[in-house]
Amino acid sequence: MFLNLKFSRKRQHLKHGTIRIKYRKSGLTLEESNEIQMLIENAFEIDRIYMDAGLNLDELAKLLDKSKHKISEVFSKKMKCTFYEMLNQYRIEEARKLLLNGSQISIKSIIYEVGYCSKASFYKEFKKKVGMTPKAYRKMFLKTQDF
Repeated sequence: MFLNLKFSRKRQHLKHGTIRIKYRKSGLTLEESNEIQMLIENAFEIDRIYMDAGLNLDELAKLLDKSKHKISEVFSKKMKCTFYEMLNQYRIEEARKLLLNGSQISIKSIIYEVGYCSKASFYKEFKKKVGMTPKAYRKMFLKTQDF
């Protein structure tokens, strides 16, 4: 147990140290970092780019006309998450809304509408974030509306 704890602490230290070392020479200014963060947030909030099943870091970089390395740095240092963590968060949140607002829409349709290509990936991520399956989530909501 003690050895695992030491290893775990060392790994955490290395992880944080790696971030600092990785971006030490990036040249990303605070102003540029703020601009990129605003562009990312607008792309997700206003343009709802997360619903594009083909979206990846390279595509986001093209859309924002910014280097993917700088975008990655903004996610890591400023937003404290990865691109895929944010992408999945928005997709699952959109799926939750659709599950509650459109009981006529099939779960399979929702999966593709929010940008997932795989039912298995969607279910895994949904259960991880929400704590239950999409069907159970919808059912729970419908029961509370009956009261």
